[in-house]
Amino acid sequence: MLTTPLAYKYVTIMAMMSQINYHAPRMHLPIDVPVKEQDIRFLHVASPIVMTNWVDIGGRLQVKNYSFTFAADWRQIYNLDDFGKHSLGIPAQEKESGNSIMERASLMKYTVNTNDLYRLATNWIAGLDVDIAKLEAIYRPVIDDQQFHSKRGLVPSPLMSIEWKRPGYDPKGVRVEVSAVSGELLTLYDGNGSFHNSEQVFIQGSRI
Repeated sequence: MLTTPLAYKYVTIMAMMSQINYHAPRMHLPIDVPVKEQDIRFLHVASPIVMTNWVDIGGRLQVKNYSFTFAADWRQIYNLDDFGKHSLGIPAQEKESGNSIMERASLMKYTVNTNDLYRLATNWIAGLDVDIAKLEAIYRPVIDDQQFHSKRGLVPSPLMSIEWKRPGYDPKGVRVEVSAVSGELLTLYDGNGSFHNSEQVFIQGSRI
């Protein structure tokens, strides 16, 4: 069985921490930087995949309830609840189902409207050094007007999302999901790097 070299793990972990240290303050995420070893709740370094003239390396690192995944030329951020599941925007109870959480959230006051959603999302992806003007020159933002099948019937969903992409699978696409109740970032996927304008490039996409 092949083992991942310690030197490779160390360099990848340092690269992930550097990315979080750089972007978290710009995104105004409630994370103390620089990230310290005791701040890390989960850590995984993926084994490198060597392809024709390309090395794909990366991993996942969780700080507080934010899980950052780095792979090839994209980044993904998840907000997790206290039990390690994808947050639905309000505190979860132990062993509570996602449908139950959504039901409770749908009864609460929604603090985010579509204008707020666009403002929040563009601020977050700009904090990841996505060039908004370049992105919107190609894609117009589309808000997913979701509905939730509650016990009271169809109601506006407590989850709101906005995306910039072609219909179907689009590796260049950018997507942000927000809690309509708390205004928290729940999920962010920043595409394949086509719209990044930063020199803060993760080491994982390496030409050979």
